[in-house]
Amino acid sequence: VIQPDVRNEKVTVEVVTSNAHDGVRLATLALAIRSPAGTVVHESREPLTIPPGVARYRFQLALRRPQRWSCENPHLYQLELELQETDGTEAVDRRVTRFGMRDFAVRDGEFFLNDEPIFLRGVLLQPNYPMGLIAPPTAEMMEREIRLMKEAGFNMIRAHIRPAPPGYLGLTDEIGMLVYAESSLAWIKESPRWLDHGSREMRAMIERDRNHPSVVIWGIHNENRFASAATSDALVPLVRSLDPTRVVLDNSGGTMAIDQDFGWTDRATVVDAWEAERQPIQDLHIYTGAPVPHGVYEWLHTLGQIPPPVDIRSYGFGSPAMLAEWQRTLRDYRGKIFVSELGCGGMTDLDDVAAAYGDLDLRDAREMRAFRDSLHEGFTARGLDRVFGSIRQLVSEAQEAHARGNARQVEALLANPRVSGFLVTQLNDVAWEFHAGILDQWRKPKQAYYALKRVNQPHCVILKAADAVVTCGDRIDVALTLVQRGPSQPGEQVVVTVTTPGGRELATESHPVPLGSGIKELGTVSFAAPEESGEYRIEAQWLRDQSLLAEAIETVLALPSPDWSDIPAGLTLVSVLGAGEGTASPFVRTPLGEDQKELIVAPRPGSLDRDDW
Repeated sequence: VIQPDVRNEKVTVEVVTSNAHDGVRLATLALAIRSPAGTVVHESREPLTIPPGVARYRFQLALRRPQRWSCENPHLYQLELELQETDGTEAVDRRVTRFGMRDFAVRDGEFFLNDEPIFLRGVLLQPNYPMGLIAPPTAEMMEREIRLMKEAGFNMIRAHIRPAPPGYLGLTDEIGMLVYAESSLAWIKESPRWLDHGSREMRAMIERDRNHPSVVIWGIHNENRFASAATSDALVPLVRSLDPTRVVLDNSGGTMAIDQDFGWTDRATVVDAWEAERQPIQDLHIYTGAPVPHGVYEWLHTLGQIPPPVDIRSYGFGSPAMLAEWQRTLRDYRGKIFVSELGCGGMTDLDDVAAAYGDLDLRDAREMRAFRDSLHEGFTARGLDRVFGSIRQLVSEAQEAHARGNARQVEALLANPRVSGFLVTQLNDVAWEFHAGILDQWRKPKQAYYALKRVNQPHCVILKAADAVVTCGDRIDVALTLVQRGPSQPGEQVVVTVTTPGGRELATESHPVPLGSGIKELGTVSFAAPEESGEYRIEAQWLRDQSLLAEAIETVLALPSPDWSDIPAGLTLVSVLGAGEGTASPFVRTPLGEDQKELIVAPRPGSLDRDDW
């Protein structure tokens, strides 16, 4: 067992010996450490008196000016151990183990890697692979998904509701990807053996994986406030005793979990590395779907403000009692907020995914074929060919909505100074969640992957229109925000261009980029939409000496005012759904005459709840 101590420039090594002989054995243990470049930086020989059975020994090895492991520079050292009996000439056993020198900490909800603040940009790995289910069919697939996440700008993978498959953490060590390692206790149900089972799971996971520098968080439960309340008081100290070097989180999503179907508020706690005291953390799971209405965006953008500027209940989330309890919690909390799950779904290309199984008669293959066949049947039965033309076009448009929704939610959090990180649900499609992955089951990128890759870069431009649809002649307002890791250089600028539906350049303006790093709100781009209807394109490019650092595109649809006198004969306007301006009630009804057909108008579909539909 290797315990790095970066601050004191040393490594503590615990060696366990097993002597199957009847008597004591005299031996010598040779220890050597090789640097990331392969040179020997430490050598020592320790005499051992080994009793029968199991014995433990601890050694402190100096490691001067260590090269720190980080996401950008995943420096790996190698510890070589060789045991030789005193009266022998050959080694009786030899072990080689890699390790990294790094610190990871959490203070007031903010994370630090090697004493530097780090904004966590993570993704949730569902423990599922095609064909093998619990392990990838090829080592190449496992490495491919890690490298794809790295290339997309993520710095953390949450190995969700199950320890990572064998070989996974060796790759994250090499590639430089942080890992939030989670046990199989996620949604464990109440049992007399609750605590025994939990203790065994946590011990086995930690003893297997604790030498991997990429692992920075041990997670115990997931969305399980009942199990956490019953067992965390015992399991958190156990985890801390097994490994003092890492952060421990008792219940992911324990502070608040919210979507259209459920929600709760409770408490989540975290223990910092080298500490024993549990501290509160605002750990949230948020599922608001797609598309993202302006109010939902603002709620995410201002998450943590008291009082909140947006009532999220008006969008169908939460309850008054639940949200009031969370606001009470926030009044006493001065730290940052960790959104450990968020995201939305689109659709995978079920034809391609099912075809990749060939003729294999496996459960997941049969399930994907059943989903594919159901999609084809439903598409035809509902006449969706009149809307989308083909199933492939439906899939493309669903993926486009998925990409926009995920990117928009992440943009809101990036522009919120109260947020310390996020984890997108999810890295891969899995079983009936074949719509949620940014990669499909075979680890092929979907549109959401490329959308998140854009917002994860060191320079990010965020354009957010106040309204997605306006009336021709109205003003269009678009907020312009920059998010930057690292300082900017003098002379950088953002050029904004507005293009009409016909392709004519309507306006252009330039904004100097303020020096410094972090969130930079540059105000609002505002212009009047002419009478030309269609999509207006607003494009922003972040430039340094004519080199493109980042760009973003926002579109706003301008439509002519409706002419109610143009309603075809035989139709009567009897219902207006949605709380429009000047409407006393969201429902305006006119008596329906005999032989008349009803016309229902929904000017603001996003304001309708399930009962309205």
